[in-house]
Amino acid sequence: MKTQLSISDTQAEISAFGAELQSLIVGGKERIWTAEEQWWPRHSPVLFPRVGKSKGNQIEVDGKAYPMNQHGFARDMAFEKVESADSHAQTYRLYDSGETLARFPFPFELELTYSLLKDGIHVRYQVINPGNRPLPFSLGAHPGFLLPAGGFKELNMQFSEDENLERHLLEDGLFNGQTESLGSGKILPLSVDLFNKDAIVLKALNSRKVELIGPDIHLEMQFGGFEDFGIWTKKSCETFLCLEPWYGYADSTDESEREGLHLLEPGKTFEAFWQVRFMDSALA
Repeated sequence: MKTQLSISDTQAEISAFGAELQSLIVGGKERIWTAEEQWWPRHSPVLFPRVGKSKGNQIEVDGKAYPMNQHGFARDMAFEKVESADSHAQTYRLYDSGETLARFPFPFELELTYSLLKDGIHVRYQVINPGNRPLPFSLGAHPGFLLPAGGFKELNMQFSEDENLERHLLEDGLFNGQTESLGSGKILPLSVDLFNKDAIVLKALNSRKVELIGPDIHLEMQFGGFEDFGIWTKKSCETFLCLEPWYGYADSTDESEREGLHLLEPGKTFEAFWQVRFMDSALA
């Protein structure tokens, strides 16, 4: 089941399967990656209860191993659509079930609310722990954005704060303990070659606003609650780029403990958001 939101000529389409944003038209242009199988068959998956890969594709709880796919299971489950008369917003909910408890033995509630803006979209997340022990989780967004015809030519990431752009390197989806400096400051020039080593992962980012600026594109993303940030596309691909606010991240090759895991105490709620605006839409 899909839901359409609209404000004037800005439109969004969201699927209840995975609560995934599948289309966003702003300024007469499609902005969300079209999920072409050749490169990446998703649009904007929800990452929960894990961001990234778990070592051995499993987690251990109370001495028992449970299977855990990369980025968790929420992106591949049907969410409950909360009925609303608002044509500008839509909320989706996912609860623990027999299916999830067989893979993740914790009760939880996950809620997403999409609110359309005149030049973009706002996405709010709530993770609730209704159980009686701490809930170990990570949470992330993974929206893919279409790049202009020129791909990475003259394309820059601009951060709102000065950053030490130290990239944490991945090996088969796990951190290998190595880092690579991409410089420092507020500007990161992008190129397709940067993604030969998988995603650019920046831990403990100072900025809460980033901009993607280049010929025919000016995207502004703000986020809160999320602390880490991933930038990714497939190797050799110049048609889309994922900008990914995260709260937590993958396992490491040489560690049994997950450094990027967070605990939510019983009865508590964690909230986060991201929103994207297309500043170039005024020129369309």
